[in-house]
Amino acid sequence: RSLPPPGLRLPPMTPDLPPMTPDCFEPSDSLPPSRYVLLVSGTMSPPHVGHVRLGLSAAAALRADGHSVDAICFLPVHDNYLCNKVAAKCSSGASGADLLAFPMCDRCLLLRALLAREAAGELLSRCHVLEYEHSCGGSLLEPSPGYWAPRLPSGYLQTVPTAALVAHFAAHSPLLRQGSGARLGLVFGADNLAGMASWNAPEKLLQQTDLVLLGRGTGSVQVGEAPSALLSALRRLEVRAPLPVLSGRRELLGGSSGSFVRRAATGEGTLFLLPALEGGDEDLSSTAVREALAAGESANGGGGGAAA
Repeated sequence: RSLPPPGLRLPPMTPDLPPMTPDCFEPSDSLPPSRYVLLVSGTMSPPHVGHVRLGLSAAAALRADGHSVDAICFLPVHDNYLCNKVAAKCSSGASGADLLAFPMCDRCLLLRALLAREAAGELLSRCHVLEYEHSCGGSLLEPSPGYWAPRLPSGYLQTVPTAALVAHFAAHSPLLRQGSGARLGLVFGADNLAGMASWNAPEKLLQQTDLVLLGRGTGSVQVGEAPSALLSALRRLEVRAPLPVLSGRRELLGGSSGSFVRRAATGEGTLFLLPALEGGDEDLSSTAVREALAAGESANGGGGGAAA
């Protein structure tokens, strides 16, 4: 092999980068009309109008696509999660808004008030606020060696993993009674996709559940670790608002609108990627509401009337 001429500087060699387009899905016909029960879960401490509109917007987008939505369910997380969160903040010396937490009964009360303001008639009758993680007793509570144990080494309260909640709700909720033909649709912001990488046996979960993700008003969503087990369990991808989901520089999905199928999928789940909330809804946060309350300000201004 000949050497370069003296004085010639060569560019540094770089490894080949993975392709910027997803290679596991191929174009297909649209998903046939389906029936859904939507589930919106989260800390919601406190809830704000964005939480409510997340579920309502997901339902509207699915209906516009030809699907029917039997119910929209809002399930705040167990109080134990908030107790752990406050304890972790205390141990790090936090104060003020970081130590505010709303118990389940208050969060559900506020959610019902927000729904009464945002929905009416038949739509409101299809909305349900459930203390599900509490009403199931301690059957769903599990240790958290990977998350809470390192944050609270002196002890912590058991919490309900999202995957366990979804599996239990899909199997036991009367809204999904056997023979109804409805599937569960789990509603999240698209940035939550990264956390789903830790789910166990996603192919089993996606036998009964589809993922309904709303965009986040950004040009792309970055996930630190590609949730490969979850993605391989998805058979269908329905993109109605392009939002590239990236792992490093590799596009995992979402860069192009349309319907896609993965024929080698290990499960039967569908992922919907829908438009982000409109206007200022995208910028609402429970943290901002807590900070306003800690400062003695009204939390009713703007779009975030969570404490009304």
